[in-house]
Amino acid sequence: MENNKSKILWGLAIGAAAGFVIGYLLSGKKMNEISDDLNNIADKFKSKVSETIDKSKEEINEIKENIDKEISKNA
Repeated sequence: MENNKSKILWGLAIGAAAGFVIGYLLSGKKMNEISDDLNNIADKFKSKVSETIDKSKEEINEIKENIDKEISKNA
């Protein structure tokens, strides 16, 4: 059952990617414009991932500090 779900999800992902590429190619944009668009998308994604990582690090440090405070209180 799980294997079938996995195959369906992969099929949907591949179909979506193929549809995106075909749609982009048929849009009439020049390859340079397509490349620029893809670079912009990649830059935005990289920025969001970086922000998420930084926020996660801050939250982990806050949790660590709270644990250290609790350990010091109980020591």
